[in-house]
Amino acid sequence: MIDPLLAVHIADGVLSWPWLAGGFALAGVLALLACWRLREDEVPRVALMSAAFFVASSIHVKLGPSSVHLLLNGLVGVVLGWRAPLAILLGVVLQALLIPHGGLTTIGVNACTEALPALAAAALFPALLRACRGTWARSLLVGASALLWGGCLVFAAAALWTDGLSGLVRLSPEAGVVVSTEGLEPALAFCRHPATVGALLAFAAVCALAHPSLTARPEVLAGVFVGGMAVVLTLALTGGVLLLDGAETWGRFVSAVFVAHLPLALIEGLILGVTVGFLARVKPALLCLPDPPPLDEATRPLPAPARDTITALIAVGALLLTASPVRAHRLRADRTIDVAKRTVTVESWYETGSKPAEATVRVFRADQTILKEGPLDKDGRFVFNYDKPERLRVVVDAEGGHSTEIILTAKQLGGDDAAAPPAGQPPPPAPESRGRDLLLGLTLLLALGAFVMSCLTARRVRRLAEGREGHAASTSPPGTPPPARPPTALSPPPPPPRSS
Repeated sequence: MIDPLLAVHIADGVLSWPWLAGGFALAGVLALLACWRLREDEVPRVALMSAAFFVASSIHVKLGPSSVHLLLNGLVGVVLGWRAPLAILLGVVLQALLIPHGGLTTIGVNACTEALPALAAAALFPALLRACRGTWARSLLVGASALLWGGCLVFAAAALWTDGLSGLVRLSPEAGVVVSTEGLEPALAFCRHPATVGALLAFAAVCALAHPSLTARPEVLAGVFVGGMAVVLTLALTGGVLLLDGAETWGRFVSAVFVAHLPLALIEGLILGVTVGFLARVKPALLCLPDPPPLDEATRPLPAPARDTITALIAVGALLLTASPVRAHRLRADRTIDVAKRTVTVESWYETGSKPAEATVRVFRADQTILKEGPLDKDGRFVFNYDKPERLRVVVDAEGGHSTEIILTAKQLGGDDAAAPPAGQPPPPAPESRGRDLLLGLTLLLALGAFVMSCLTARRVRRLAEGREGHAASTSPPGTPPPARPPTALSPPPPPPRSS
């Protein structure tokens, strides 16, 4: 059983500095290209999609032994087009600072691995819409989406069943780190079996033949395929980066991360398909689509999209039921107590198995005074002595904002049970809530977009007012005084009339 894998973000200390520098350089280039000739009406759209991309990372879906979160980079690419890298870079920065997901040094690499699939989705979505003009083309797209979904689910289930999550990396005395697919070979053999391939093709054919009775819009079908494709492409890029540079540290987790996130392609496809189908009906300009022609007596309206609404409600309900608190690259700790010697050994590690560097351990008494304080050794351990059994709180703080704590009761230290703090002493502080960070990031993005739009709107109103005054002055006869401005709440009161 593997530890919960919560994100596809690469953490600090995994990649070498050339990869980190290249990631920042490529992310900067993509962001500059996305900012080129940014129009005023695009600013709130970028802010809104940045907020959606950031908040989606806090919604976790439990899939077997793992827990994954939504990516939504496909949705960002479809809505923003080539402006998508700007929104994704803002979201990745907020994820690293507030949640935190990934690390500060890997912001560039994480932004690139999610922005490039977003750009691919932005290019593929309109191409699929142009190709899906006929019924046979839509049926072919439905079959391709069903084949993609079915292949992802079958491969993930086969890898979990055959225990193929041991990793893609093995150590060789001669060659060092070698990438090997021996652990996934049983799952690959099951997927290549003629019966499995035939079942997947039959499932895709049934879905393609049933398409005419589904009454789905072409935007929904294209969004479903693009959403799943963006997830698979993001996993492939992240896994490729880890295998090329960080195989010694993360290579054994690449297959587990990849397999755990494959079922997410189904959820992302449904969300993207329903969202773009709704936007195509109410606001096609957001998708750069032409407005629908007006209906007349010879035009037959499309049927009500009841299935899209039901699918959206089911997807949202499933996400809310399976949501869990977000913890990316979580820090863990355990303790070993020797009552006879009155010593406590604290050991800390990350979920990935690596030891925290530059971590500090502080031991607090019930009155919040510090009993012991010091760093972890190279093995991730900290040993301290205590004089008497009492309630203690051990806090481990590592770099990047990671923190965890352990509560030691007096009974565990060899004394009487004293779980409650002494009378007159404040209770230990509660762990820091992540909801505040999420709301802070969302508010920051929306406030920034509102501030920029208010400045642009004020400038536009000032230009319109100057244009009206200039037009009135040019059309009035010579010698006519300029028209008086209407009084406002801040205008001084008019002078009283003089008495004769």
